[in-house]
Amino acid sequence: MNGLNPFANGNAIERMRLRVKEAQTRLQNTNDLIRRSNWMVAFSDIDMTREQTLDSNNGAATLAYVLDLAIDIAEADFGNIQLFDRAECELRIVATKGFDTEFLDYFAVVRGSDSACAVAMQQSSRVIVPDVRNDLCFDVKSREIVLRAGVRSVQSTPVISPSGRLLGMLSTHRRLPGKPSLASLLLLDRLARRAARLLE
Repeated sequence: MNGLNPFANGNAIERMRLRVKEAQTRLQNTNDLIRRSNWMVAFSDIDMTREQTLDSNNGAATLAYVLDLAIDIAEADFGNIQLFDRAECELRIVATKGFDTEFLDYFAVVRGSDSACAVAMQQSSRVIVPDVRNDLCFDVKSREIVLRAGVRSVQSTPVISPSGRLLGMLSTHRRLPGKPSLASLLLLDRLARRAARLLE
């Protein structure tokens, strides 16, 4: 033995761990800033297409762009955009990403109150489902369909015109249970307002 204390470097190791953690936090903050910057550019792009209508050749592509942005903001795995049919009082899917045929067939037209988007439609306010397995938004059948699609959590944000009319629904879905962050929800609100300008 050389008389050295084998625990003498314990503080140095702990300081190194703290530095690594601080560096990781700075990197995450930098990445968040980059993502937010990209979102702001994307919002500007949406504003530039404001004169487009859904009857134009690029209407579907614009909605797909909005949906991709929503999924990225919510750090989600799936998503869809529905338009509100005022005459029939129902939602119809017009853009989707990540879902299987069973899910799309079942939720192609939503009326009732057996899903997050249906409840959000009735309330004209956002609905967040942290865990599909035990949330009352779903009945037995719709819950089975959603879970088989690989979805564990969902949020549905109404797209509402400046005059207060419901125009559609912007929903994102995740494979894991949980809720979007407050910052993400605020950005989704902003995106929904941009989408309303396109749809009105």
